[in-house]
Amino acid sequence: MDENDKELVQHFSLNHSFRYQNRDFVPSKEIFDGGDLKLEKYTEQPLVYEPITESSQDTQYLPWDTFAKKFAVKNHNDFTALGRTDIKLLIPVLKVTYVGNPVESIKSSTNDFEFFLEKVLIGGSLIIRNFTKYSSDPLIIDQLKSYIKWGINEACFGPRDFFGSVDIYSKMLIDLQSSEGVTIRHVKDMVNYLKKLYEYETLSIIAYEKVVCHMTNEVFDNRLIPGVTESHKEMTITEWLNDNIHLNLPYWINEYRLDHGLVTTSEGFVPGIKAAIEFISIPLIQHCDQVEVKVTGPIAQKDLLYNNRKIDLEKIPFLEMSFGETFEYIKCQILRSTIGIRIFEKTRKISQPSKKLLDDVKNALDSINPYKALTIIFSEYGHVFCPEITFGGNLTISTYFPYYWEKHSDSEKNFDEWRGSIDQIDNIKEALKNWETLLIRYKLNVPKLANNVSRENIDIWLRDIPKNSHSWSLVDRTKLIPLYDLFDQNTQNEIQDLNNEKQKKVLMSGVTKLFKGDIRYYRVEFGHNLKSNDYDVIGSAITNNLRRDDLIVKFKSKNVSGFLIFIEKLNSENDRDFKVIWQLIGNPKSVECFSKNTRKFRVLNGTISNVKIQKRIKSLEIECGTINGQLSSDFLVATSVQYPPTNNEPLLQIIEIFLEEEQDNYVLCDINWYAMDLNQQKTISSDIGKENLSLDLIGYRNLLPEYGSNIIVNEFKRIFRGRHVGLEIKVSNKHSILQLCQPELFTGSNIDEQICCNVNPSEEDQAKISGMLATKGILSFKVKDGERYHYLVITWVVKTGMTRGRNSLTVSIQNEKPERNNSQKLHDKLHTKENRKYPGDTINPINDYYRVYGGITDGRNAKLEIILHDLKDSLFFSL
Repeated sequence: MDENDKELVQHFSLNHSFRYQNRDFVPSKEIFDGGDLKLEKYTEQPLVYEPITESSQDTQYLPWDTFAKKFAVKNHNDFTALGRTDIKLLIPVLKVTYVGNPVESIKSSTNDFEFFLEKVLIGGSLIIRNFTKYSSDPLIIDQLKSYIKWGINEACFGPRDFFGSVDIYSKMLIDLQSSEGVTIRHVKDMVNYLKKLYEYETLSIIAYEKVVCHMTNEVFDNRLIPGVTESHKEMTITEWLNDNIHLNLPYWINEYRLDHGLVTTSEGFVPGIKAAIEFISIPLIQHCDQVEVKVTGPIAQKDLLYNNRKIDLEKIPFLEMSFGETFEYIKCQILRSTIGIRIFEKTRKISQPSKKLLDDVKNALDSINPYKALTIIFSEYGHVFCPEITFGGNLTISTYFPYYWEKHSDSEKNFDEWRGSIDQIDNIKEALKNWETLLIRYKLNVPKLANNVSRENIDIWLRDIPKNSHSWSLVDRTKLIPLYDLFDQNTQNEIQDLNNEKQKKVLMSGVTKLFKGDIRYYRVEFGHNLKSNDYDVIGSAITNNLRRDDLIVKFKSKNVSGFLIFIEKLNSENDRDFKVIWQLIGNPKSVECFSKNTRKFRVLNGTISNVKIQKRIKSLEIECGTINGQLSSDFLVATSVQYPPTNNEPLLQIIEIFLEEEQDNYVLCDINWYAMDLNQQKTISSDIGKENLSLDLIGYRNLLPEYGSNIIVNEFKRIFRGRHVGLEIKVSNKHSILQLCQPELFTGSNIDEQICCNVNPSEEDQAKISGMLATKGILSFKVKDGERYHYLVITWVVKTGMTRGRNSLTVSIQNEKPERNNSQKLHDKLHTKENRKYPGDTINPINDYYRVYGGITDGRNAKLEIILHDLKDSLFFSL
């Protein structure tokens, strides 16, 4: 025997003699020196010693009585360590066999009542004190049993069990002690104790397998358990755990994915592909004893799949659902609920949202497009969550109903629901009879409820359900909540605000850097597609953090992926590089874009339609309604000017000017105004461009008069800067329009043919010519500016009642400002004939005025006047 073996023998006093003392042995004096030691790993099940009830016919545990009779010793039950109502769980780890060499000097002095232990079990034990105290609530004992089983599994095999490392926060509801008499108050303490046993740290002798009388060498090889009396019975842990409800939880959770949310589909609720919660402690189980019989029919598929009593699906955020073809069923459900399981409750630490879900939601809320991100998240984790479920027996029979719902009156539509106890079997059978009658009425076969189950013997099936928990299935999801109810209140508010947002908001901010040069246009790309282009753009040109009111900045060609910025060069030679800061404004839900940087901003907005602005005006006072009291005093005002569109896309800004003798020229447009409460915020981090922006550069502050409700919009003066020209076009018929739209007019350019051949009649402004409709067209000029050539594209809408005419058009370009009286005398005819190209060598789009004049040769002089506000407002393609 090596030194380690000797140390183990001495630690457990196996080299001593033992005196019997009240169902146990206590070490006496050392009687062995050396010998043989054999260690074996215990591979059998742990043992349980449970009190025998008065009505029980179980076999008593009598080894100590047999031992006492054989060796003439006396037992005193009143002094045992294990009470009559206690449970002892024996957890052996090792089998130890020791045969020692007797020491001769003490051999003769040992008396008849001393023994030595040849075989023992080493390990630990758990004692449940006063077990019968909890007999009124067997679920408490049931829960403790599951804790012990999971703890043993974790100690032996690591945290493989579903709840192996979950219950470390659970407090013991039962008085539990270790073999050393230490009270165990928390599950984590029990698990740590068990781990130490299997790591051979806190072992003790827990059972005597073979005891030898020292004087007579008489052997007693019945297992003796210290403290256990005839009031207890022995069983294996498997027998003790038979029909344990809590041990079914891991299977039920995995099988029915109870830790997942439910995704709403046209086929019904289906578990999400990702777990929505993680458990902190064991789900709460409560007994329930209820029987329900539901007969519905005929019933539409939507009503069959969703029970609106539990949750209003219309109020679930980020849910896109549509039902396909509608079917109708006659449905019968027999539900025998035995237990209810609660897996989430905010006031108790049962479970919490999974870390992955919380991270995904946080990233979604921080993103520029939270709508799309949250829609994806809820389609993966679930739109709703079920915190309460019932288990038991479930018989559900759905019979397809082949008739149309409309063929039957309301009196023929049957809805029967009964709820009660198992004792009311007659009512249960009556409800089933109504179901059978309903099927017969529609000439349908009456199916069996299940194998060997019918209306006549349904009571047998109902009474057998509680006897075997392993056969239970999910009966009903008794409560449904939106998945976002799992989150903290702040996160819930953010999601609800996004879903309920109906007002216009600042959707996005950006910075676009431009450089010194001629007329520029720049495409801004969002990096992702929006849901729609129902947004407006406001912004300003900035140099050295100062607004450039001397520049005209226009935002055009809006679509779901971006927009165009149009901006012109200053006449000053000292102009430097500059940038444009801009913001998108619109309804977040319809556009599906909403930066987190601007979600706290409040926006009041309005539109002033058909505004006539005189071209010499420097400022404009706009009636925008009362906003006093709705915004703080420190608000910001910005505007967007909308001109009447031409063709499908406003390639240039066309505005109508009447040149009557007694009337000043004016601009006709729509003006969108926005008053923004910035929540005391002065700067903002841009979403595109990644710069810190001063919000004062976007619009104007303190524009509200002291007494009144008008906004003085000084920035409107920018749209009147520059020189003004007029353009008048007279069109003959469809053939001339199409010829003018031919691509060869764009000499040397690469303009897409689709742009210059767009004919899209509108219902209210159509001209019927030769049986065809033609209402829109494009005219082009090649103009020279210094050493560069530009191609000016002008679009128009034809408004004429002409029905016939020759295929001819005369075009003249006038190089001087026209007078109101007799302007025809000033015409400088540079070109005539429609088939010629237009080099336009003497045309300067910056400094001169031009008029294009057309006449129809049939003398009817049908015409459409379209006035170009400024050549700067046109779309130029430069070569």
